[in-house]
Amino acid sequence: AKDRFGHYGTVGFLYAVTACGDWHIGNLLMSCRILGRGIEKALLAHVIRHAKEAGAKKIVGYFIPTKKNKALCENFYSDNNFKYLREGDGGIYYEFDLAQEYSYPNLMKVILSS
Repeated sequence: AKDRFGHYGTVGFLYAVTACGDWHIGNLLMSCRILGRGIEKALLAHVIRHAKEAGAKKIVGYFIPTKKNKALCENFYSDNNFKYLREGDGGIYYEFDLAQEYSYPNLMKVILSS
């Protein structure tokens, strides 16, 4: 990611696994420097597109609140159209129905590399 001041470098990581045909976000890490700039939405859009292409029906996200992440991240899933499922295992589960549309932010060009 970059802006007019330069490159941010690596800004995030998302790890998802499949279970019973659905995708489960195991880890989602983002630099606090870029949260709110749309990069997190682009990352989700990319994962959602691939989950749909793989035939999944939903994506499950899990958030473990801590003192450091609660203020910035507690609404991340709900702000991105994930629905609250339940609390458990020290965190909160959310679900995104892949029948919904979710698109890349308009002001961003996404370039993927392998």
